[in-house]
Amino acid sequence: MAQHHILSPRAGGGGGAADPAAYVPPPSIGHEIGVMCGGIGAMVIGAALFYLWWTMNLKREAKKEQERIEGLRARGLLGEEKY
Repeated sequence: MAQHHILSPRAGGGGGAADPAAYVPPPSIGHEIGVMCGGIGAMVIGAALFYLWWTMNLKREAKKEQERIEGLRARGLLGEEKY
């Protein structure tokens, strides 16, 4: 019988299979897939939240800039735009 490691019983014995080279799947594939899908979902949600935050900031900055330009024009410090 193969020796089992105390902290990781799957280490060094091929997972207890009769053939040490045989593939032994992890005990919980569903959990692994769930963790992977949860991580991908968290990244997608994070990217969407960042996109919303970024667009709101851009709109706010554009509004501030427009108000600044209007204020300069009202004081006579900025002429008409030339294209």
